[in-house]
Amino acid sequence: MQTSAFYDTLFGDLPLAEWAGQGEKLDMAPWPAFREAAAFQAAGQLAQAQLMSGDSAAARETATGGLARLTAEPPTGFYVLEGCAGLADVFLELDDRPMATKAVKRLGAFARSFPLGRPRHLLAQGRLQALNGKRSAAEKLMRKALDEARRLALPRDIALAERHLGRLAGDGRQAAAA
Repeated sequence: MQTSAFYDTLFGDLPLAEWAGQGEKLDMAPWPAFREAAAFQAAGQLAQAQLMSGDSAAARETATGGLARLTAEPPTGFYVLEGCAGLADVFLELDDRPMATKAVKRLGAFARSFPLGRPRHLLAQGRLQALNGKRSAAEKLMRKALDEARRLALPRDIALAERHLGRLAGDGRQAAAA
């Protein structure tokens, strides 16, 4: 499915709920901020799903569109964390450093407004440092992400930080063996 067709279908006239049981469609037009938030939330998660299913080109296209929306309309609610972080994650996994840098900056703006995003932002910064070959800085940021996730009692973020610290350690062992 084309990304724009996805947005048009999902966000054109959101027929996702009936308004007060009266059989009317819920029209999101009066809430443009929610509409935009839903768009990049969905883009981040869809791009991750596309990447996990092996469709890198579609993931890149979806994430690029989502990042453009995120840049034009900054997040206004904590509920878009997965979308913001998902966009950064896709570009980091694709080793697209320029786009990853932009996505990590946007995730940083989110984290400044919503402390809930700090562990994910620190982790994304660490992953970006690792892509740039700065293992020591990467590990330091990832450990800060782990500490912050523990402080905020965010189990998913704890698991993500531990996973990426493990990947970083594994990369280091492979490099030392070569």
